[in-house]
Amino acid sequence: MKSIVNTQVKATITGIEPYGAFVSLADGTKGLLHISEISNDYVAKISDFVKVNDIIDVKVIDQLKDGNVRVSLKATLKESVRKRRRKHSLDLRQFSKGFSSLQKQYPSWIKQLEEEYER
Repeated sequence: MKSIVNTQVKATITGIEPYGAFVSLADGTKGLLHISEISNDYVAKISDFVKVNDIIDVKVIDQLKDGNVRVSLKATLKESVRKRRRKHSLDLRQFSKGFSSLQKQYPSWIKQLEEEYER
């Protein structure tokens, strides 16, 4: 059995459960798109993202001994989109010790967030 891990393929949604969606690849391989692999954001209802018979691009993240696969929709997102979705955090080490007014610090915070967003 040839490994298809880390390849991007088209998959058809064949069923939806509260924990994920079942998929079928073009070659007949069956798999699971777990709820945690749908989006970087919180997923309350899988049906808000995919419907039965939808054809979607997914990345194969694991191939089981029985031939079934685990796939990811969020792994197909562009790197910049994934980075943009992570929580913003400021690097407080760059600021000098002691107190300074928020008005002085605000422009550098905005600049840092803009640079992070553009990456």
